[in-house]
Amino acid sequence: MTTENTIFKLIEIEYCDKKPQYPLFGVSKSTLGYFFSLEKAEQAMKNNIEENDNGRQNPSFGFLIEEYALDVPSYWQAKSRRSYLSDGTLWAENLLDEDPLLESDDPAKEFLGRPAEKRRFQKGDLVETLNGTQVTLEIVTEEPDTPEEVSEQRENDKENFLHHDYSDDYYRTINHNGKQSYSNVIYVFPPRIPVGEVLQKKLWKMYQLETEIFLTSKIMGNSFFKLVEMEHRDEKPKCPDFDTVRTFLGFYSNMDKAEQALKSNSIKKDISRKRSLFGFMIEGYFVESPLYWCTKSRFIYTPDGILATSWYY
Repeated sequence: MTTENTIFKLIEIEYCDKKPQYPLFGVSKSTLGYFFSLEKAEQAMKNNIEENDNGRQNPSFGFLIEEYALDVPSYWQAKSRRSYLSDGTLWAENLLDEDPLLESDDPAKEFLGRPAEKRRFQKGDLVETLNGTQVTLEIVTEEPDTPEEVSEQRENDKENFLHHDYSDDYYRTINHNGKQSYSNVIYVFPPRIPVGEVLQKKLWKMYQLETEIFLTSKIMGNSFFKLVEMEHRDEKPKCPDFDTVRTFLGFYSNMDKAEQALKSNSIKKDISRKRSLFGFMIEGYFVESPLYWCTKSRFIYTPDGILATSWYY
């Protein structure tokens, strides 16, 4: 918490339904007021809990308290942020300043790691992740870096090391459909609704697949390249539109190996080809999750292996 003049915004979070169900449900947010100290904001939160304990229309999910600077032009960059359970218990806090004008290594801004004893979850734990007004049941695949891990990263790559900030204090999670999330620690909560056996098995399967893909990506540098051959479907294709037949020729760990395979295939099949060759395509992918491969680049080649055009994403 900073020593300059700040205000504290108290936010209440309520379930939209009286009986929410996983894997996804909605919540609503209401601003309960602004206060000149954290103590006053927390007291107002406790008063709200006591006053509405028996008369709530919908159950309480929890609270957020966000700190902002006074008399400083900003786009609502927080000085600190905290999350609380529905009974007012402090759950998590991130006390790093979001101010973009601060130097990246400013102690008020730089994330130096979350001590292991302050990491509430481990890999394989089921959690609720709050994203705006949506809560999803997910499984943890990566924990926040510890001070020792951040220090090791800095030591191993001094020239290219980028100082971490408040956004690096996160849990990486995956849902039952294989979609990944990077959620700040204050938006990750324990499950508070019974979890069905079928959903548990789906999440655990995704966790296992994610672990396998992650290990593969470490070997392949977090990316791989897919080689595809394209032939004309018709013997005499006609413009402006004609179809092609695409044949998968393999995955490669780097671009040089993919291009070498392309050239070898072009020469080898030139004489015995049944269809006329249209060209080749090499697609580069980031390995991010078992179901969401993200294309990072695409290259189109002529039949003789000359690069014709390319896209980067």
